Amino acid sequence: MALTREEIVQTAIGLLEQKGLEGLSLRGLARRLGVSAPTLYWHFRDKRHLLDLMVEQMMAGPRSRQKLPENIEWWEKVTLVMRRHYKVLISHRDAPLAMAGKRPTEAMLPMIEEWLGLWTGAGFPPGEALNSILATNNFVLGAALEYQARVARERAGTPALCPEEKAQFPRLQEALAARRTQDTHANFEHGLHLIISGLRQRQAELLTEGKAPVSTTTA
Repeated sequence: MALTREEIVQTAIGLLEQKGLEGLSLRGLARRLGVSAPTLYWHFRDKRHLLDLMVEQMMAGPRSRQKLPENIEWWEKVTLVMRRHYKVLISHRDAPLAMAGKRPTEAMLPMIEEWLGLWTGAGFPPGEALNSILATNNFVLGAALEYQARVARERAGTPALCPEEKAQFPRLQEALAARRTQDTHANFEHGLHLIISGLRQRQAELLTEGKAPVSTTTA
């Protein structure tokens, strides 16, 4: 029975979970599927294309498919989506690394068009809307990458500061001690709050300049 693209992508995701991005090779994937490596190129152009399809599949999970509430502000929708994407990325081993450098597949274009509509409907010019989307995506990606790296460091028992450094840098030691009392994802939430606050301020500036609609609620 012929392999389908979906089967290849699902198997590749499983291999990523087991061996990480460094251990994901086309040759290893072909062995897992019981085919020759050239066979895989009937379904995707290269490894980057495969990674794009893998990320698309991971992001299309049940959490991401939940419909956004309609009667909330545009920035609340952005907040919800950023949290959803962050949770998806940290739930898959090396997913942030796989997503770095991702390009949208054809299947994602309608969703991107709709998402741009949310931002332009809130008053952001198209170019600025796209830049804002890319900036928020980059933040989520970086936060997820750092979270997974932090977990790896803690599992390895790597201290943030050695005893000599603790005495030499008391303010840093105090800050790190305070951070240890926070929720695991407090750093993400702090950054998210700063970004959303900045975006709302930017929309207020557009309103003042007469470039944004008076209503900030979008359907």
